[in-house]
Amino acid sequence: MDFAGSPSASRASAPPTVDDGLVRHLLRRYGKRGAAVDRAISPPSRLRRVPVVSDLPYRRIEITRAAEGEMAETLDDVLRRRVPISFRHADGGTGAAADVGALMGAALGWDADETARAVERYCTGIAEESVGAREPPAQPGVHRLAASRA
Repeated sequence: MDFAGSPSASRASAPPTVDDGLVRHLLRRYGKRGAAVDRAISPPSRLRRVPVVSDLPYRRIEITRAAEGEMAETLDDVLRRRVPISFRHADGGTGAAADVGALMGAALGWDADETARAVERYCTGIAEESVGAREPPAQPGVHRLAASRA
């Protein structure tokens, strides 16, 4: 696929197995570098083309690429910055955390225990944020810490 031209030229040069949504996503996200991502998801690696979560455009290859080529080392980095599923999915990405952990673990050489710890760390962080988001706002002019001591 040629990502140097217009979106319509990119679509025209795409193999028929690559859907329009993927072409648009790669163009928006990677621009001309989308060709390298496209080569990584070309057959026979169709599984890498599968979305991380079904209702968002981010693909499994983007997880691997972030770990191998962008120096991402934590699920938090990947799910917040590289493929911002944590902000765009109702569960904050916790449903995808085990799959993302497995992909990152394979790319970074993690063993099963390290992968499990990484997933647990991410899910715990999301849960703690969720609890914090439900706390009532502090009273005007009263620091939250001072209010808790009263």
